[in-house]
Amino acid sequence: LDLIASTFRIVLQGKANFTEDENHRPDEGSESIHWLIRSFTSFTLFFFMIEIASLIFAFGTRCFWHLGYVADIIIIMLCLSSELTSSESKAIRLLGFLRIWRFARLVSTTLDMAQDQHNATKSCLQEAQQHGEKLRAKVSFLEERNMNEIEHRKEVEKMLQGYKEEVEMLGEALKIAAFDVAGAAIKDFQQKGHVSPLDHEDDEFFDGIDEDRANKDKTTPVITN
Repeated sequence: LDLIASTFRIVLQGKANFTEDENHRPDEGSESIHWLIRSFTSFTLFFFMIEIASLIFAFGTRCFWHLGYVADIIIIMLCLSSELTSSESKAIRLLGFLRIWRFARLVSTTLDMAQDQHNATKSCLQEAQQHGEKLRAKVSFLEERNMNEIEHRKEVEKMLQGYKEEVEMLGEALKIAAFDVAGAAIKDFQQKGHVSPLDHEDDEFFDGIDEDRANKDKTTPVITN
């Protein structure tokens, strides 16, 4: 903006000088625009002085080791001298174009920041992709492990069912064998003329009942009329 305003100021000043050479009075509109632009350039010059003072305060003597800052200080001092002495030298105002390096550095810094942000985003994206690949591999491993556990569980259940059926068959076989052994023993006792233990126990039971009845009849008194 300062360069544009300075350029317009130079153009208007040249036009005013040409008008004075032709012995014509410049119009009021041109004078107002010239005054406005001159006020604006004075304000920008004051702003640049504050900027240079802030840089010197912040960085100290290191500013004088930077060629660009040294050029800025010289240009601003020359422009300030031109404003204070009311000099209308065009060359002094055109020195502001030498400060274009600040704009170039600003663009370069902006591009570097955008590139750094792009690299950071790319790095984050790559890390997210790697993390996603690890998660997918882990999920695949867990799914495979789960399938193996399910198959193993089915095999164990099938094996237990087989054992259960074998135990039931063995129990039935033992029952059949026990009945066969008992039947063979009974036949053996009957063939030899022996009484089976069960029949012996029944005889003893009924003999005991008959004995109790006889004892009861003896102790009961006989009633006569």
